[in-house]
Amino acid sequence: YFSLPMDRVLGQFEDVREVETATPEARAWRGRDSLSGRDALIKRLPAAGGGKTRATQSLALAHPHIVPTRRWLRDGDGLYTVRDYVPGSNLRQALADASRRAFDHLQHLLSPILDALDYAHRFGLTHGGVTPENVLVDAEGKSLLCDFATIENPSPLHEAYVPRDLLASDGQATARADFYALCELYKE
Repeated sequence: YFSLPMDRVLGQFEDVREVETATPEARAWRGRDSLSGRDALIKRLPAAGGGKTRATQSLALAHPHIVPTRRWLRDGDGLYTVRDYVPGSNLRQALADASRRAFDHLQHLLSPILDALDYAHRFGLTHGGVTPENVLVDAEGKSLLCDFATIENPSPLHEAYVPRDLLASDGQATARADFYALCELYKE
């Protein structure tokens, strides 16, 4: 874990450019990771109590349908997660064409996400932000769940997919809330 100013964090990457993110209160950049040579997404989140723990836990996830979190860094008031950049689209974009909404196609995309959630839950890590924006569809049509490390408390964006009564008493996501959100993706 490192504590660096923002320019030093982003200085570890080549060809850095800011990109949009659906994560509330976050900023994101795409760049080439100088350490690994991979294209990476660097996401800066406001410092939060459990963010470091979630980021550390997400490093251990190794599943073919979870976008790997490679490392995390800190600056004075923020947490950066570095994950692989996935070229393609998110689920909402992939299903924008009504002809792509056939149940078989949807099941092909979401069944692996169910398996990925089950895997993460066995490690004790809930997602808390299962939305169409956090299910990515790569150029080959493979679906991947991203951003385990970036959702600490569900935001209004995520509340559309999970009723508050499925969250833990402290507002944290639960496995039941993650599975409920996945069901909402099927319904949507």
